[in-house]
Amino acid sequence: MAGYGNGGAPPRVLARMDEASAGEAFGDVGVSGETWAQYASTRAHVAPTAQEEAAATILRNRAAILADASKRGCLPDEEQLDPALRALAGLLASGGGEAAETLRGIAGVAALAAFLDGRMCVPRDMGAPAAAALKRLAAELNT
Repeated sequence: MAGYGNGGAPPRVLARMDEASAGEAFGDVGVSGETWAQYASTRAHVAPTAQEEAAATILRNRAAILADASKRGCLPDEEQLDPALRALAGLLASGGGEAAETLRGIAGVAALAAFLDGRMCVPRDMGAPAAAALKRLAAELNT
């Protein structure tokens, strides 16, 4: 969007984003498991849950994400980017459990989650329910 600056967002949207979280500014974008299952049932290309859709989107765009994170200095050690990205996708796809604790311990996962949360554009990069899942995980990892 030409003419807006700041990534193309209109000033009134930027002001709302500064004042509140995305959920407060634009409403809750989480969906129930039943609603997501109904949505995914008619779309073979959609993952079974919003969390898994976020993971799939991250993995589909792996090369671009790694290039962007590297260019912007997301992590001090660039060699941590790929393992952190894979761990983040694993955390989203796993939904918790024992494996999640191991994945959380991989260096750079929290920083990469925060980076992606800040860089994610809805709906260009990811749909709102999947982005909300990433946002929740980023907040959890960075508390």
